[in-house]
Amino acid sequence: MKHFYFILLFLIVNLSVKAQEAEETPLDTLTRSVSSLQQNFEANNRLRISGYIQGQFQVAEASGEASFEGGSFASGVYQRFMIRRGRVKLNYTGPSNDKGYTLNNYMLQMDFTEKGVRLMDAYARFTDPWLGAFSLTVGLQNRPFGYEVPYSSSFRESPERGRMSQLLFPNERDLGAMLT
Repeated sequence: MKHFYFILLFLIVNLSVKAQEAEETPLDTLTRSVSSLQQNFEANNRLRISGYIQGQFQVAEASGEASFEGGSFASGVYQRFMIRRGRVKLNYTGPSNDKGYTLNNYMLQMDFTEKGVRLMDAYARFTDPWLGAFSLTVGLQNRPFGYEVPYSSSFRESPERGRMSQLLFPNERDLGAMLT
C-alpha cells in the first residue's frame, strides 16, 4: 500500500495538466486597456480642484481712515493693495447609484489672504438613494437665506452682495445642517 501512495504522489507531481488558453486578439487587448483607463479616469474625475484670486486696491481720502470693507487704514496709510479673495476649492462627488443619483458630495473651500487662512466651506451632502429628492447637508456652509447669500458671485447680478446682506450675515457662513 505504501508503494501505491508513492506512485500516486509521483504521478500528481510529474503530470501537469495544461488548460487551453484562448488566444487574445489585438482588439481584445485594446478593449481591456481602454476599459481600465476609463475606470481610472472616472475615479479621478470625481475630485475637482478649482480656485481664483481677486485683488483689490483701495484709496482713502485721509490716512488712517475707517473703512467698512478690509478694515481701517493704518495711521499714515491712505492707499493699499489687498487680496480680497484667494480661494482654493476641493469638491469630491461620490459614485452614483443604479438610478443615476449621486449619493454623497464633499466640499472643502479655503480663503488665503494677507490676513491669514480662513475655512470657508467644509460640508458633506448625502442624498437619499431611493428617490433622489431629499438631501442632508451637514457642516460649515452658506446660510440658506434668500437668493443673495447662498449664490456665488458668478450667478448673481452684481459681483458683491448688497450692504444689507453684508451687515446681517457678516461671514455669510454658518455651522449646521440643512434638509432640502
